[in-house]
Amino acid sequence: MTSKKSIEIILQNLIVNEKPVNALEQYQTDGKTASYILNIALLDDSIIGKSIIDLGSGNGIFALGAKLLGAKEVTAVDIDSEQMNVLEENARNLELDVKTIVSDVSDVTGKFDTCIMNPPFGSVKTHADLPFIQVGSKISDRIYALHNYKSKDFILKQYSQSNFSRIAWEKKRITTGRIYPHHSRDVAFIDCLFVRCIR
Repeated sequence: MTSKKSIEIILQNLIVNEKPVNALEQYQTDGKTASYILNIALLDDSIIGKSIIDLGSGNGIFALGAKLLGAKEVTAVDIDSEQMNVLEENARNLELDVKTIVSDVSDVTGKFDTCIMNPPFGSVKTHADLPFIQVGSKISDRIYALHNYKSKDFILKQYSQSNFSRIAWEKKRITTGRIYPHHSRDVAFIDCLFVRCIR
């Protein structure tokens, strides 16, 4: 298992997809935020020896981080095959075994101890995050997720309807670069809702 201190550095240096798809709202989770979320899950005993699923996995920052922290098995799901190619390259570089599935999140089935995800925020397609919440709540008893802070009330209502005994949240600010042509700044800060749900 990799030490907590070195996780952020490793995650920050992962290869990223150079051609993200705006319609899929592909924003890269920064290494500092990903490390924070993974370490909260670690302290909750939700990673070591557990089965983990990363929905909308992108370059694999959560999936690979969970594996580095001692997850028993990790499954990464993304609808974009190009993202999955990047994830698989990162896994090879780190010599990590992660199961990858190219699929729409709505088609995901199975049972996993923990779900970690940064789904679309619903800025391009309204409620694009809803299938992630619904599927994650069905297949996992523990969820760690980043959402659009502007949708806080809607998001928390969805989780509260899924029979979690504990739901906690906090406001996080993530950093992102100039990703799409319509972006006017080199660096932007986005307010996010970090949700922890445990049955």
